[in-house]
Amino acid sequence: MRPRNDRQRTVVALSAALPPLTAAQQAHARRICFTPTAYVCRRQAWCSECGETFTMPDSELSVAIGVAGRAVCPHCGARLKAEASRRRKASWAVYFTVLTTRRGWQVCRHFVAEKHSRAGHAASCILREAVQSWIMPDGSYEVMARHVSATPGGAYDRWVWHSPLELRDKRNGRVSAYSPHLDKYSPHGYVCPGGSVLPLLRRNGFTRSCDTLPVDAFMRMILRDREAEVLAKAGQWELIAYKHLHGCGEFGLPFQHAVRIACRHAYRVSDAQQWFDLLHMLDAEGRDTRSPHYILPADLRGAHDALLRIRARHEAEEEARRKIAEAARNEAAYLESRGRYFGLCFQAGGITVRTIRSVREMAEEGAAMHHCVYSAGYYRRPESLILTARDSHGRRLETVEVSLRTFTVVQSRAACNGTSPRHDAIIALVEQNMNRIKEITDELRNSNQTA
Repeated sequence: MRPRNDRQRTVVALSAALPPLTAAQQAHARRICFTPTAYVCRRQAWCSECGETFTMPDSELSVAIGVAGRAVCPHCGARLKAEASRRRKASWAVYFTVLTTRRGWQVCRHFVAEKHSRAGHAASCILREAVQSWIMPDGSYEVMARHVSATPGGAYDRWVWHSPLELRDKRNGRVSAYSPHLDKYSPHGYVCPGGSVLPLLRRNGFTRSCDTLPVDAFMRMILRDREAEVLAKAGQWELIAYKHLHGCGEFGLPFQHAVRIACRHAYRVSDAQQWFDLLHMLDAEGRDTRSPHYILPADLRGAHDALLRIRARHEAEEEARRKIAEAARNEAAYLESRGRYFGLCFQAGGITVRTIRSVREMAEEGAAMHHCVYSAGYYRRPESLILTARDSHGRRLETVEVSLRTFTVVQSRAACNGTSPRHDAIIALVEQNMNRIKEITDELRNSNQTA
């Protein structure tokens, strides 16, 4: 893209005058971007730095399970991370960013560091510049980048290295509408120590400690967003990353008062998504979201999980109340079909078995016994009569289903669909009085036929 104004022409001219990486910067890139590795197979290892082979004192199994994690190459002296693998070659590609300034511009130079290792050969490493982000003190910026090839595999940063660094339309950096935070012109990588940074950035809280998002995106946020500036000065890196990930504008984070309280108390949010979930649940529970006691837990995960269990219990209770209210609307039909059985009551040996006399009572029975007598709609089943068995103190023992077609006990369930110690006695009591159920059923059928 050709420069269209003086500002863009200035960027193009200054970009052409940028010096190449120094030897110290190149050495630092190789040191921090790649981890020297020893690939171990049957005690034989080869070094990813020099490619030479040597014998490991530890077995492949001990390396695989992490017992032996380190080794020293006897040929080049490199300290290696041991990895159990049969591979004979390996390649890596990592972004590496160098910071500099030019005439009031903050420049982020993004390089791709590529390393290729092969057994028997010394490793080769090359650094090539892919993107330059030129940032003004007001947060606006221009992009110099190489061409990106379109690939069917979905790679968004497949740089065409023979293409020149040219001015690019930064609007084309967005990878997709589903990932608005992912920008191919703002890669996330290691930041070279040293370099120059605008004094305004340091004043607004810039530090290399923020590794949760790309450095140029971080710079632009703290230059144009007051909230991001405050969060940066407070070291709230997780909140800044959340703000970037969710595309929150200035003062766009939810629960602003809670964020201010966290900053005031020097409380570092370890997991922004989990913290905001906690705040939403506290608000739903009617808890005080301005109280540090609730919103600044020492154990964020523990507090989140505990409140989640409380919310689940309250939702279950609300669901039970909803079912009971729904049951009230079915009372008339249940009374008409089962009203003649309401007087049934059997007693023997400290056990009382009687008919469940309303849909509401059936809902309460299901909630108390933790089974599906209500949720499965047994009150709507014309061939089922539901009884409740209790002890001499009125405590629920089991819920009994009797078939009005075969006059047998279909099932008798205690809490959680189990059986009580008096299961056999309950069934025996119901079977002894089955003739009473049959008499009422026959009377109902005769009256219906007469009608």
